[in-house]
Amino acid sequence: MFSLIRFFLFLFLLLKGKTNHGQTLYGRATRHKDVSLCSVGALAFYLMFRFSVTREFESFTLEDWLENSKWFDIKLLVDLQGFDNTKSLKNRSYAEAVKMVLDFLGIPASKLVHLGRNLGAKLLEMLEEEIRLIESLGNWNPSMQGSCYSTKLPMQPIRKLAGFTDANGMYYNPRTVVEVDESLLRLTPVGCWVYEAHEAVKVANRDGGAGKFTAMNFLSFMMMLNRVFIQDAAAMLVLFPERINHPLFRLEVFGSEEFNVSFVVVFVAIAILVFLTNLFFYFKSYKLKMQVALNDENVSPLD
Repeated sequence: MFSLIRFFLFLFLLLKGKTNHGQTLYGRATRHKDVSLCSVGALAFYLMFRFSVTREFESFTLEDWLENSKWFDIKLLVDLQGFDNTKSLKNRSYAEAVKMVLDFLGIPASKLVHLGRNLGAKLLEMLEEEIRLIESLGNWNPSMQGSCYSTKLPMQPIRKLAGFTDANGMYYNPRTVVEVDESLLRLTPVGCWVYEAHEAVKVANRDGGAGKFTAMNFLSFMMMLNRVFIQDAAAMLVLFPERINHPLFRLEVFGSEEFNVSFVVVFVAIAILVFLTNLFFYFKSYKLKMQVALNDENVSPLD
């Protein structure tokens, strides 16, 4: 029996770069099959850890959200030392951080700032993707049709880079089907403010004619990313339990009864599930539900 899988497509505007030349270009990604390689999950982890330190937006009022100058200049990548969220992380600081990781992994590389763009094309070549689709995803040499009349969403290479190479690249990601209770969502550094802010802006747009749809869309995106965070954190702890010592997992949400369950209970429950496949719905632990979903990945309906 097939079930619907939520497909998350992440689009971001590239404001400037060597390939723009006055064109509007976008980066695109979806949630990776492997949680340890997922760029969307990594963004969620970064923002949750950042907001847990900086407490940004927690004191925002509806008036703040409706005034673009209060938050439009806040940058995505910032330096938490001498924190100023309106100043972008410098290329040198970014390159040094990338180099530190590559040195730890023993991987030599010289083009650090554009490492992802460089590797993306090479990975797709190794996956035998068509050159025209690689060029489309990488925003290289767009034709008139590509630059003016295309959705600019080459789905096949997007799915391949996310690890979906079997079954003609069809998307099946078990992490996305484990729904998150609202009580858990509200315990995160984003969840403690985003739902009230979203509702307030929605009402202001609907009833007051505020017309602040950028704020509305941003808050909707943060709500989605909040769900991704819980799902990917649960998957990370199931697959890599040693990560529990990372400071990120000291957040309140991971100490809650709804999220946690001892590994003894997990393994006992999974043994029972061999005979009663639906038993896990009776457990309140979110981590247990994720454990079951990840175990079921080996019986993908796409195989």
